[in-house]
Amino acid sequence: MSGTVCPSGLHLHICVADKKGQVLGGHLKPGSIIDTTAEIVVGILKDTCFTREVDGETGYLELVVKKASRASS
Repeated sequence: MSGTVCPSGLHLHICVADKKGQVLGGHLKPGSIIDTTAEIVVGILKDTCFTREVDGETGYLELVVKKASRASS
């Protein structure tokens, strides 16, 4: 799994394999069922702020990465 977790939203990608070794991938959405185990590692970047903001051209919420201000640390 890879992606971002921020106060304004999640954007996660996941790859899973079945017992035959076939791999499927895509977006991880609410309601996804984990059959056995999910091992999730979260990294925190103290000097970095991740947000999602509306892109003026596409209208989609897009990831914005900025250096965090001291007040929000």
